Amino acid sequence: MILHVGKLLNKAGEPVETCASQSNEVASEVAANVKRKRDPMEKMSYILELHKKLKGCLERTTEKIALKEKQNAVRKQEILELQEKVLELETANEKEENEIAELKEMEQKRIAKLESYKMKIRKCADEIMIAL
Repeated sequence: MILHVGKLLNKAGEPVETCASQSNEVASEVAANVKRKRDPMEKMSYILELHKKLKGCLERTTEKIALKEKQNAVRKQEILELQEKVLELETANEKEENEIAELKEMEQKRIAKLESYKMKIRKCADEIMIAL
């Protein structure tokens, strides 16, 4: 039984839900094993050994949680940095779009001015032709 509990508790990467769902089964087995043992010293030894294994499991789980929290903090920081970069790129893109719009507007004004000059030149040319 101790070996079974040890294997159950030492499974690496096992989801918490799986451990929780198996806890009643393990508790029943432990209680049955404790009842079977007649010698109080044997019971105490068995319980202490289980206690050590459970304590070790708890420590490893706590370490895994701390590591995951640290990894999550790093990921959150990376996400924040990426969001900041996206915002900078969006701002730069917006500025470029505004500049393009201004350039197009200036180009349209120049084209309109050139068209106006063209019309004036044609009018002058027509007047010169009439005068000749």
